Order: sequence, then C-alpha cells, then structure tokens
Amino acid sequence: MTTLTVQAVLDRVRALAPAGAALALVFAGPASARAGNRIHVAVSPHAKKHVTYNVTVSGFAGHKAKAYLFVDYNPCASSFSAERRNVSPSEEVPYTVQGPFNKVSGWQSPVSNVHYACVFLVNPKSGLLLAKGHVRYLVG
Repeated sequence: MTTLTVQAVLDRVRALAPAGAALALVFAGPASARAGNRIHVAVSPHAKKHVTYNVTVSGFAGHKAKAYLFVDYNPCASSFSAERRNVSPSEEVPYTVQGPFNKVSGWQSPVSNVHYACVFLVNPKSGLLLAKGHVRYLVG
C-alpha cells in the first residue's frame, strides 16, 4: 500500500487542476453562451434614398421570442412599449425567433437624412424585454 503525504496529494491536485479547469470551460462555455439573449442590428453601408438597402437583425434567443425591428427618423425610445407608440405600423417588422437568428429586410427612404434602426427582443408570453439594440445611419 502506498502512503501519500499531504504535500504529495496537493502536488497531484495542482498538476491536474489546469486540465480540469479546461474541461469545465469546454462544457460550461457553450451552455452559458446559449443562456444569454442578445440582439444586434446592422445596415448596409452607403444607403441611398429611393434605393433598397438591407437592414439585418441578428442575435440569439434562449427560448421562443419575438424580435422587433423599427426604422424611423427619430432616435430609439428607451423602452419597447414607447417605441411601438412612436412609430407607424409600416415602420415595424416582427420576427418569431429561437436560437441563433439572422433576418434581413429591404428598406427604402424617400429622404436623405439620419435614420435609426431599433431592435427589441421580447418574450411573447410575458412581454418582458430580453435585449435591445440600435444603430444610427445616414441615407444619402
């Protein structure tokens, strides 16, 4: 029978700790990434009036959710409900999403001006805001 001293046991634990930590990161990393809801918006560069340009909504929803895109001349509101009150129905695009998502829609503007694309990720059952984002861009 082998007898190990306390110091020998500690030395073995220290030697194995980096491997254990690496395994923990491998298994915990994707799980924690899946748990986080996020939403982003991007607009085609060099948008021009009367020409269709793309607005892309992307992100991740841990469960079934609604991603809303609003395109307007005014800055984004601080809340989803306020944004809905501030825009006309033609400026709102809802998407049902789950997991990773990437949605593209085409837009045209009759004016050269600063525009705003605002996105909100919302729980469809509770109405709880899960994530939001925005981008300010120029239509030339």
